Amino acid sequence: MSGSTINEADTIQVFLDLIKKIEEAGSDIQGILDSIKYMGRYSVNINILKTTKAGKKMTKWTSHKSTEVSAAAKKILGEWKKQINEEKARAKNADGAPEAAGKDTTKASLKDTDAENPPSTPPAVVQAEVPAAPSRVRQADLDYEEEKKHENEENYDEFISENEIEDTIRNKIRKGFEKQLLKAAPNQKKKCKVLSIKIENGIVSRFGAQKADYSNKSRTVLANLMRNTQFKEKIIHGVINPEEIASMDPKEFLDDDTKKKRQEMEKSIVDSKRSDFMIANMKLKEGMYTCGRCKGKKTTFYEQQTRSADEPMTTFVQCLTCGHNMKF
Repeated sequence: MSGSTINEADTIQVFLDLIKKIEEAGSDIQGILDSIKYMGRYSVNINILKTTKAGKKMTKWTSHKSTEVSAAAKKILGEWKKQINEEKARAKNADGAPEAAGKDTTKASLKDTDAENPPSTPPAVVQAEVPAAPSRVRQADLDYEEEKKHENEENYDEFISENEIEDTIRNKIRKGFEKQLLKAAPNQKKKCKVLSIKIENGIVSRFGAQKADYSNKSRTVLANLMRNTQFKEKIIHGVINPEEIASMDPKEFLDDDTKKKRQEMEKSIVDSKRSDFMIANMKLKEGMYTCGRCKGKKTTFYEQQTRSADEPMTTFVQCLTCGHNMKF
């Protein structure tokens, strides 16, 4: 890495030349690796990364098929991140210094004036107006966020272009998904379009575009998007992978409240069936079984197969006197 002084113009030109060289290198792994490592010798700042889009390119190379290339890219990205954080910290410290100095100067000036001309009455409070220094940290953050937004926009445009189709039915389904996602994120049109394409592509990969299963799954997903806001939000925020929706059970689309209610209903049905079985098979037999607690003779019992078919049935006994339960 070079020193703390950064020659922006030279670094930007070198980065642009190296990025072009890497993109034209094709299968020349060693050439790509050498160029990436050479980029790593330079210090960077937000303006350099924004102008050259080197951060975006380096992130792309972290997924390179060559483990050497990806490892080098990851290492350099980590170092660049540290440099950007240090730049922000320096800007923040510089941002606070003028304000503090201004306050100290104002206080000293007021003290000197008071000493020379002691007032006969308590002086009114003087509010010193210290001009606020421009927040370079805030501007750096805004620039960084703008760069990330621009990178995302470019990625979205590229993905949308690569996945254009002329199939009327598939386009209609994609449009339906997109329309519902936009209701949860109206300011993220391109992202919603990309997500809708990924959902539909996943369904095609699993069922095929011409099969009835494809149509049924598409309708199921669309219906759940229409009535389930939580489902839409989970897709938009990355909780649910859009390409895996095709293999998900429809029960997984439900919002948390509906899932809980359905589980309670299913438990209630099971308990009801168990209760009906017990009532139908319960027998009152005085003297058949003796309560182990109160030694009473009035008991009810029923039998149920709880083990394998060749094992004897389990007998459940309840004492009517003290309510004690037993099983044999």
